[in-house]
Amino acid sequence: MQERSSESTPLHQHSGARLAVAALFASMCAGASAQTPPPPVPVKVTVVPAGEVPPVGGACMPPAGGNKVCVDKDPVRTPGVPVDTPVAIVWTLTTQGWTFVKNQGIDIKNKKSWQLKEDSSTKYTATNKKEKGDPYKYDVNVTDGKTPLKFDPTIMN
Repeated sequence: MQERSSESTPLHQHSGARLAVAALFASMCAGASAQTPPPPVPVKVTVVPAGEVPPVGGACMPPAGGNKVCVDKDPVRTPGVPVDTPVAIVWTLTTQGWTFVKNQGIDIKNKKSWQLKEDSSTKYTATNKKEKGDPYKYDVNVTDGKTPLKFDPTIMN
C-alpha cells in the first residue's frame, strides 16, 4: 500500500489557482453590475410674469395668460453612465405662489419604466435605468390656484 503525501501535486496546485482566479473574477463582475447611481439631475422650474426677463439658459413656453413656465435645462440630459444604471431627475419649482398641479406636476409621456414621485407641492422626482439616449417628452403643469400653465420640454436618457 502506497502512502499519500501531504504535499499537493502540480495538478492540485493548478486547480487551486484556477479556483482563486474564478472567485476573483466573479467578485469583480458582481461589483461591476451593481453600479453606484449618480446624484440626481436638478432641474429648476420658474414661472416668469409677462414683461420680466426669463432666466438665461434652458427654455420657456410661449406666454400664456401673461406668464410663462421656464426650465433651466431643455433637454434634461441624464448622466453619461453605463446603460441600466439607475438615474434620477429632481424638478424644483422656485416661484413663490406657484405649485405643481396635484398628481400631474411632471407628466412623462410614454414613460415606459420611469417612476414618478410627488415629493411636495414644489418638488418631483423621476427615476429610471439609463438608456441609450432615448428622448422623452414630458409636461410641466403648474398653477397659482387660479391659472394652470403647461410646458412640454424633453428628457434625453
